[in-house]
Amino acid sequence: MNWMMNRAPVVLKWSLNRRLNAVEVTVRDHLKFESAFFRMRAINRLLQNGGMEDLKLRRAALVGSLREAMENHLNTEEELLVPEYAALPGLKSEGKRTLDDHKQLRSLLKELQPPSISARTFDRKLNQLVESFSQHAHHEEQVVLPLLTRHLSPARLDLLGHQMISSKKPKKMESAA
Repeated sequence: MNWMMNRAPVVLKWSLNRRLNAVEVTVRDHLKFESAFFRMRAINRLLQNGGMEDLKLRRAALVGSLREAMENHLNTEEELLVPEYAALPGLKSEGKRTLDDHKQLRSLLKELQPPSISARTFDRKLNQLVESFSQHAHHEEQVVLPLLTRHLSPARLDLLGHQMISSKKPKKMESAA
């Protein structure tokens, strides 16, 4: 519960279009991905219950959009955040763990891609992705990001947040839903 409460200030700043620092950009992205997972599950449930063929197209579009957004997020973390915390004393192993997590997430995302995948198989693979992502996000938000907050200045976190937002492609994930 505490983990979820830590996200509330990010949601507030985000909804008010306030500038987000690196930690807040990361948490915002995590929330967007969780929302996309929820939408994919809803569409997939309709498909399992004999939903229309156009739902397969919507599901495929959402998966493609999620994959692009998550790839942007992972690349941005790897380019901007991992070097920051890998340079901090005792945190080099966190950099390796993050890169390993990202490799696994990319692999699981690829498994959702084929448009002909059955609703049952999609559901199983989506559950694997959600579980892996949830573990990654929880560790990042509870261990890595607090360490960054303690070791980096607010000005550095603000600059990294600006760089993270600037480096992302403009396409919005919500447009596919």
